[in-house]
Amino acid sequence: MAANRSGFTLLEATLAMAVLAIAVTIMASSIGSASTVVTMTENEARVVQAMDNLLEEIQSSTFKQVKKYDETWHPVEGVDPIGDNSHVLDVIVREDQASVATITMRARWTDQDTPRDFSMTFYHVNRGG
Repeated sequence: MAANRSGFTLLEATLAMAVLAIAVTIMASSIGSASTVVTMTENEARVVQAMDNLLEEIQSSTFKQVKKYDETWHPVEGVDPIGDNSHVLDVIVREDQASVATITMRARWTDQDTPRDFSMTFYHVNRGG
């Protein structure tokens, strides 16, 4: 008469633990990746907000005052600049005509040891100022 056994065999228990270990590893990796994406998104939002603030400041200036922003550099709090620079944003102003200035803002920073770059160009028109 065969003994009536219930429970897991050693092989079944080993396979169950292996599946559980793989699942935990995948979950931990997903959490790490999500954390990296959140940090990168936060830094990008900080850079875009700083560019937007600077854009408003420049647009509220008269045409003659805009030239003072040429070749200026600006830090962005909480964002790491590339290399030994202390700034993330730089501004270049070029007067194309007597009444139009082309303003380029460029941001360069690092996220998770990866260089990031974003630039924006807009025009400032002399409306008598």
